[in-house]
Amino acid sequence: MDRNILVVDNEPVILDLLTLLLSRSGDRVDQASDAEAALRKVDDQKYDAILLDMRMPDMDGKALYENIKARSADLAARIIFVTGDLANRQTTSFLQATGNPYLEKPFTCAQLEAVMERFFRFGP
Repeated sequence: MDRNILVVDNEPVILDLLTLLLSRSGDRVDQASDAEAALRKVDDQKYDAILLDMRMPDMDGKALYENIKARSADLAARIIFVTGDLANRQTTSFLQATGNPYLEKPFTCAQLEAVMERFFRFGP
């Protein structure tokens, strides 16, 4: 498929799992284990999608989203959030306000594939 995807997650197991699953469909996948690394990568590379974990130390997903949005609203629209925190009203409100798609942890391979298919079929 030849799409560039950035996966941002501080949990190595999730980072590697998402990378493996996305690579299987022919996508080129870069990894960032923290917000600073992610920002360096988005400054240096064009991405068709970014899978972004909401909970990370130092700079969480919301702050990283805002930082990316300040750089490029188009790129911010290409973020797919990954979260295990939908019970939190603030998280839910934030996700609804962005209008971006999200993937709820724990997720199945089929759920990941469905989110990615919808995203690339209908666009950000």
